Amino acid sequence: SRQEEEEEKESDVYGAPTNYMTRSLQRKANSFRYQPTHENNDAVDSFLKDHVKNVWELGDELQFRLLSGIGAAFDLSQANPSGLVALVEAVESYEHAADEFKRVHHTEKDTKMFRNKASTTTTSVNATSGSGSLTFTDMRRAALEQIAQDFDARGQEVFQSLMTKAADDAASRDDDAAIFNAILRAANNLTYQMELVKTSMSPCFPPFWNVETLWMTCVAAICSQHILQQIGGQEGNNLEYMTVTQLLDLVAWMESFCEQVEQKFPDVVKKS
Repeated sequence: SRQEEEEEKESDVYGAPTNYMTRSLQRKANSFRYQPTHENNDAVDSFLKDHVKNVWELGDELQFRLLSGIGAAFDLSQANPSGLVALVEAVESYEHAADEFKRVHHTEKDTKMFRNKASTTTTSVNATSGSGSLTFTDMRRAALEQIAQDFDARGQEVFQSLMTKAADDAASRDDDAAIFNAILRAANNLTYQMELVKTSMSPCFPPFWNVETLWMTCVAAICSQHILQQIGGQEGNNLEYMTVTQLLDLVAWMESFCEQVEQKFPDVVKKS
């Protein structure tokens, strides 16, 4: 009766599901059960749409926050190394979860294909249109791209600040020499920071992230870009106008950088 239903509702607000609640759920289940399949799908889609949207938005927000933090990895490794480690672990957890999902569903697809040998074409289409249609962000790759962008911006900033200061301080007749000296100072600055990356930043990452290699690659690209502009391109059209001291300083930087490369990659240069 209606009175019994009301009593069940009130007496079991904080308890286990009541008979009334059970009957209500059964009625909803039956309403789905006896509807045509396409109507069931529409009802399920309508029910899940907002929840799925919330999940995607949460995922986008998490990705934004993770990559924003990783993008400041150089500074974070000095100010809050444990925070950087936590960010990296979060990225790796995401990667492991994505790999596990792919492994499980790949196994399910293989099982379906084995059971349905007679309909190979149909099975393969269903396999790709099912769980295979769900794509995952390559979070580790996205994080490394953010780090590379930060390294590049940091290197360009070092060059720009020193070159601007040199241009402001130098007299017009010594402008070229001042700019060249600023370029070498910037190149040496970035090369020396390799030790900082090695001792402070790299330990916050798994070895296979190869952060030291990424920094070295960025330094090589930025320094070679500015040095080539200064000496007149790969042909060295401006070398004849440079002083002996400038040439020696340039060679000294090249030797210093090569030494860093040899320390990181002993097999790159075979010593006699």
